Amino acid sequence: MYMNSYQRNIELLYETPEELPVDDSLPKRPVTAILRNAALGNREVLTEDEAKKILKYYDFPVVQTEVANNTEEAVALARQLGYPVVLKILSPQIIHKAMQAESS
Repeated sequence: MYMNSYQRNIELLYETPEELPVDDSLPKRPVTAILRNAALGNREVLTEDEAKKILKYYDFPVVQTEVANNTEEAVALARQLGYPVVLKILSPQIIHKAMQAESS
């Protein structure tokens, strides 16, 4: 039985996986623009908002995120989204609280 199982495992290793369809219509331009803006800003790390936008372009599920530049915009977005909401800082200097703790 061991030799039979071994032979079957070897056969499975040599199987050619089925071809997956490639979607040619992926939004290359918006992703390139996000990456270019980060590079022009001399940044090696994307902001959380930028990273979520890229993930969303490739159909990864992400939490709805909006950017408010002042208190009035934050209140308007909170009313539009519905409560409860979470506020986070968006700054290229503050990448992520976990990363900040690690680098300290």
